[in-house]
Amino acid sequence: MPKHARAVKTDDSWNDENVSSGYSPEEGSFEDGIESESGAARAGQNTAETGETSGDVDQATLMATEEGLIEVDPWDASREGAALSGKDGLNPHQRKSRKTKRILIVVLIILVCLIGVLAYFTYALFSEASREASKQAGQVSIAGVTEMANSDPSDSTTATIKATDVPDLTQLIGKNESEALQLLGTGAIVVSSTPQKEEGNPVRTEVKISLSEEPTDARSGSPSVYLGLDGAGVIVRAGYSCAITTLGYGASSFSDVVSKDFIIENTLNEAGLQLEQGSVGLPTERSEYTTYKEDNKTIEKESFSFGGEQNVDGLVFEWSAVLRYDYTVADMSGNLADTIRQIYIYIYSPDAVTPAHLLPPESEEPPAA
Repeated sequence: MPKHARAVKTDDSWNDENVSSGYSPEEGSFEDGIESESGAARAGQNTAETGETSGDVDQATLMATEEGLIEVDPWDASREGAALSGKDGLNPHQRKSRKTKRILIVVLIILVCLIGVLAYFTYALFSEASREASKQAGQVSIAGVTEMANSDPSDSTTATIKATDVPDLTQLIGKNESEALQLLGTGAIVVSSTPQKEEGNPVRTEVKISLSEEPTDARSGSPSVYLGLDGAGVIVRAGYSCAITTLGYGASSFSDVVSKDFIIENTLNEAGLQLEQGSVGLPTERSEYTTYKEDNKTIEKESFSFGGEQNVDGLVFEWSAVLRYDYTVADMSGNLADTIRQIYIYIYSPDAVTPAHLLPPESEEPPAA
């Protein structure tokens, strides 16, 4: 019978007849040759073994078995394909991508931790450097002055130009206060007059005179003259003090100013004595003229007293000198230029003392100047 003349059958008979005869509903036509039942079964079995499934199944697929053709749920085929891809439903490429992402996340976390640690140590080093800088700024003078324990630094910032002259103290011996003021010249002003009562000391009055017209040092003030009067008002001792910067020794250290610049000999010679350069020196042990702070490292002061005797024009003069470097202000400011450097010299003539029988009674006032 021709294809177009076939009668319409019911659904069930239609399906049974056409399935057995090789008709495909999706194609809408009969196959020219009818495959055998065993061939159809082998085709269905090969399809099931390769796991070929359609992504979007809109109709039931036919699967061949040994018993015949049966209808299979398309979602079962999808799950079967997923099972073939792996337990997590991902193919190898997806699993590799996910593993790479996890590795990158771990690496990123490690980098963040390393950056945090680096930032912490950077901050710690910066803080430590700041504290150290602050400590050094506050103790710069300690380091500078402590270094003097092994070497004597020079202070090049202090003036080294001689700006004043030492008065001739030998001319004041044997004079009274009024005559001494005339010899010292204008600018000599009496600052104080203090009675002295020391057993065995012929000096009964100590007069301090300021040389106001001489160059003034910002740390030590104006040069001064000290007169020691006996009971008769006669000058038997004369002294002088000033900052050594005004004498031109500002750039020298304590030991150098004594052993190399000969400050003691030169100052006393200006005062009227005759000392040879190099005749005065410091002790070999630095501790004899150095005073340290409680830490036993920082120098607080350097000071030493010198003494001797000199004969001038038949008169015997006993002389003494004190050289003093005070680092108290320099320690606070951190600048060695703030060191107070002073020299004191005194000459005393026992021959100028008024004989005891010529002295006025102790109840009477000494002669007025």
